[in-house]
Parts: sequence; structure tokens; C-alpha cells
Amino acid sequence: MTRVVVAALCSLWLLLPAAALGAPSIRAEVSAPGTSVGRPFDYVVRATLDSEDGAQRARIVAPIGAFAAIGPSSVVRDGREVRLTQRLACLGLGCVPRRQSRVVPLPAARVVADGRTTVAPSVSISVVPRVPAAAVTARDPAYRRQTGIPPAGFSPRPGVLAAGAAAVLVLVAAIIVATGFRHGARSARTDVDDYERAVRLLRESRGRPSPDRRRAAGLLGRVARARAGEGLATSADRVAWSRPQPDAAAVGGLADRAESDRP
Repeated sequence: MTRVVVAALCSLWLLLPAAALGAPSIRAEVSAPGTSVGRPFDYVVRATLDSEDGAQRARIVAPIGAFAAIGPSSVVRDGREVRLTQRLACLGLGCVPRRQSRVVPLPAARVVADGRTTVAPSVSISVVPRVPAAAVTARDPAYRRQTGIPPAGFSPRPGVLAAGAAAVLVLVAAIIVATGFRHGARSARTDVDDYERAVRLLRESRGRPSPDRRRAAGLLGRVARARAGEGLATSADRVAWSRPQPDAAAVGGLADRAESDRP
């Protein structure tokens, strides 16, 4: 009888699944019970192995389902424990709620160690809408109230506008008059300077070759025709085109006459 009992116990022991012999424990959790679209949360899976060597060889598999990873995952091994942390967020239609909150389950995580696989209970997280349903269905949503342009807060009287326009016109007229005066004075100074310059060049050309004398006399003729009349201009042209060549005496006499007839 004793032999029969021992044999039965041995058979039962051999029939036990391999996972029951030092099977690791595993649990999954989220950092917050609820979240909203775009708000990140942490998905943490912890597995405890029967030895530190087993923890070094263990591998945690934790699919994220409808959520999106927004950062690299991290694995920490501390003694017999292995911890996987993932930063997730709801960024797709698979987890976006409609009018009310939506409970979205995460796929069951599992740990694989020495050919054995242990599955953790599945966890879920509640995703709530960012905008309340009452605001979405409202006839005049709150976020539309600021789109209108407010009325003008300043309205000047007609008398003020007329006075301002008159002041602007007076200022423009003063600028125009001042500009014209400066232009006329500059033109007068330019005319006088051109005449004096022509006389000076003519007098200096007495000691230069005859082509320079011709050019100096021609310049005086052009300037004198506008400033001193045809008499001096004709005399200057006669010296400029004289044959065979304008001599120094003729040029000097023309320069003396130009200085005496200065306008």
C-alpha cells in the first residue's frame, strides 16, 4: 500500500507543468488610473524571478496596443526583480474617446525566462475627453466668443480731425517752400560758380597749349550766353574758332572783358 501511494505521488509530481516549478511572478500597472488625449503616462511591468541569474536572463514583453510610445523604454534589473517602464500617450483613433470617457485595455504583458513564459493580468486605463460633452454640443461654444472683433473704443470728434488735417497741410506747404528756396539758392550759386570757373580756366589757359585755349574760350562762350548775353558769348566763340590759333594776348583780353562784364 505504501508503495502505491509513493508511486502516485511521483506520477503527480511529474505531471505538474514546468511553470509551476519556481515560476516567476509578474504584475503590470499604470502611473495614473485615467488620462486624456496627448497626456503621457507610465506603463510599468515588474517581474520577480527565483534567482538573480534568472533575472539577468529574463525578458519582459509588454505590447502597448492602441497607445503610442513617446520616449525610449527602460529596463532595470535589481536582484531578482526586472522592471520595464514605457512612456505612453493616446495619440490615435484606437484610444480617443467620444462624448464620454473610454476604458482602453493594454495587452497582457509576459515575462520569458529559461524557456518558461508567465503572463501578467491585463490592465486598463480610462481616457477622458479634453472638452466636456456639454461644451461640444453647446449652441454657442465658449471658445467661439473671442473670435468677434470688439467695437472701437476711440472715436475722435470731427473738429479734432479737421484741425489735425489743417496742421498736416501747413507742415507740407512749409516743407515745399523751404525745399524750393534751397533749390533756387543752390541754382544761383551754381550759375555764379560756373561763370567764375569759366573765367578762371580761360585766364589759366594762356600758359597752356592752344587746344586748351580753344576749349576754355568755348566754355566761357556757353556760360556767357546764358548769363551775360550774346555780346560776350560771340567774342568768346570768335577766340575759340580763331585761325590759325588763339594767342595768349587774345585769351587774356577776353578774360579781362569777362571779368568787367560779370553779371
